Amino acid sequence: MAATREIAFEQARAKWPEVALDFVVWCAHLDALGWPGEPPPTSASLFLCCACARRDPVAYRSFDEAYTPAMRNVVARENRDEEFIDWVMRSAHHQLFEGTSPRIATYDGRRPLADWLRTLAQRLALAQKVADRAIAATPVVPPAELRRL
Repeated sequence: MAATREIAFEQARAKWPEVALDFVVWCAHLDALGWPGEPPPTSASLFLCCACARRDPVAYRSFDEAYTPAMRNVVARENRDEEFIDWVMRSAHHQLFEGTSPRIATYDGRRPLADWLRTLAQRLALAQKVADRAIAATPVVPPAELRRL
């Protein structure tokens, strides 16, 4: 088990050479996600997500370079308006990286990270579209002085 994890760890470090993450921390992350034995084929993604969850700035930058453009494209399929895209991407960033339990730490490696992120971005975009429609359908209430007339 340890040799396989060590190989997967070294492969992940080779993919993300600038990201600093301790082997013991990564192993604990794998254990917490239900990978007590052989790590999954998505080990490099789990490595990056673990570093992001630990708030490593290089990991954030690496994540942003590798995954944000594809996420933006998913959002743009729902609405091409830049303000909409930026809003949804800020929401995604907030969910993924902020708070005491960043969602990025819950990525379990059972499917490719790009697929997991695509689903997250699409759900957020659809939820925002529904919210925008609800707001647009809400009648404007005139000021009190006009309502009395």
